[in-house]
Amino acid sequence: MTLATTASSSATAAVALRRTLVASRRVATQARYQSTTSSQSSSSSNDRASSSSSSSSSSSSSSRLPPSALPPTPSVLLTGSALAPSRLKPLTPAFYTARPSYISLLLQLEDLLRKSKRALEQLHVLKGNAPMPSLVELADLLGERKKGSSAASVGPAPSWQKIGEMGSLLGMPLKASQYRNIATALSRLARYAPLVKVHLPTSSKVEHQRLAKEVDEVMEVFKRRTGAADQRADRVTPGTGVDTKGRIWANGRRKESTAMVWIAPLETQAGGAGDAASVSAPGSAPASPPLGEVMVNGFTISKYFTRTTHREDILHPLRLVNLLGAFNIFALVSGGGHTGQSGAVAHGLAKALVRYFEEKLAAAEASGNEAQEQEWARLRVSVREVLGRDGVLKRDPRMVERKKTGLAKARKAYTWVKR
Repeated sequence: MTLATTASSSATAAVALRRTLVASRRVATQARYQSTTSSQSSSSSNDRASSSSSSSSSSSSSSRLPPSALPPTPSVLLTGSALAPSRLKPLTPAFYTARPSYISLLLQLEDLLRKSKRALEQLHVLKGNAPMPSLVELADLLGERKKGSSAASVGPAPSWQKIGEMGSLLGMPLKASQYRNIATALSRLARYAPLVKVHLPTSSKVEHQRLAKEVDEVMEVFKRRTGAADQRADRVTPGTGVDTKGRIWANGRRKESTAMVWIAPLETQAGGAGDAASVSAPGSAPASPPLGEVMVNGFTISKYFTRTTHREDILHPLRLVNLLGAFNIFALVSGGGHTGQSGAVAHGLAKALVRYFEEKLAAAEASGNEAQEQEWARLRVSVREVLGRDGVLKRDPRMVERKKTGLAKARKAYTWVKR
């Protein structure tokens, strides 16, 4: 049962309980009023002086109804108690917040994370107050990492539902920041999920077994249902693609400049550049002499960018992975100056290089050649790691600082004159 369904059913039960309580109180008030009126009319016909004590006692006794005449007390639907509470209590601590379902989900995820860490510490799987384990440490704890290998084989991180699907599940539209908070909390819980799945179900404590089941249920509710095509799309670098002629394209940005970059591998005599043997891994010698051309807006790179620093910025991603001259590169840039345009071309070129290895890996998987698949997977990981460590895969967020009022420029002040 989802969180939205539980909240709606609880609200319906609360409304029904409130109506039943109001009806029972109305019936009791009417009965008490009728009994009081009849007792007052009977006592007024007797002698007031002689029967003052008897009339007062009869009035006090008749104002109270016997238990059999009282209306039945409805049972509490939510707590199962035999007596109804005098006031309805909220179903969740976040009832009086602006977004109860969103806050309740965050509180639930934080509670599961805290309980999971405490349970793993009690079982001596984790050290006390230890930080979140990395992928390599997690593989060591699970015993799934090979000796001498720095990579963890714990599987890819789960992908969560999209913002629209998660919003419909919670019954409210989610902002980007709210979705990011939920995804972050789920990812933190997912880091401990493999350890919880392995150690807690076999624990002797019932609460540990119940916790493992609850963590697995929460992960399944918010995990995205992906097929083979969706998994392939999640593995592709965003902002890249392949055109009808088989060329890899990618877009890049820097300051106010935007670039669209195409790369085409050079065909060599020994074999195409698409062969795994013809592409060298980062850190090794280039496999072929530099023969590729770089064209920017229809001009050669030396003619369009006259400064050496701008040309070096563009060729920097190729130098990092030792593929200088292995591709013909075509770029269309617009906006900004030459510094921003060269950075935009470099950003798009780095993304296109990663997409090239992703396409080769997909082709090797489709062909069923395990040797080529392993080789292209190794090259893809190494290229992405080298480019990502250098920072060229991400857009440079720095922008021109605005001019300030009273200053000559963004920070430059006017010359101070005493008189």
